[in-house]
Amino acid sequence: IDKGSYRSVLTHGRLSRHHLLHATSGQPLLINFERASLDTPARDLATLCRHGFPHSLWDENEVLRWFARYEQHLPLVTAEKYLVSAYLLFPEPVYYTMMDYRKGGNELELTQKLEKRIYALRKVQRFVPKIVPQEEEEASNQS
Repeated sequence: IDKGSYRSVLTHGRLSRHHLLHATSGQPLLINFERASLDTPARDLATLCRHGFPHSLWDENEVLRWFARYEQHLPLVTAEKYLVSAYLLFPEPVYYTMMDYRKGGNELELTQKLEKRIYALRKVQRFVPKIVPQEEEEASNQS
């Protein structure tokens, strides 16, 4: 990647388990390209994670398998891995939940939703170092 540019690929736009079929060979096939667009692959992966993280007690190993499967078809460059990390760490879900809280409503439900979003963000904070190349991070710290 040159400075000032990034790779543009046809992204699915709404990666989800519901948009995945498996061929008899075991290869995954994506369906439902209603939201497809030219974008960075980092946004596609971040969107998949963002929609999956708050809805269940997701497993880091499962997400790492998603990344590995994705990279079998399109290996991410280092800058894209950092961009995925930035997308994931952005506290937007916590912010919007707090805005809902300010509007009023069932305090118990809103508090539980906020706790769930904070818990997911903490898990993301522990997960992100696993997708960022460690050797390059250590080299930059030594400089």
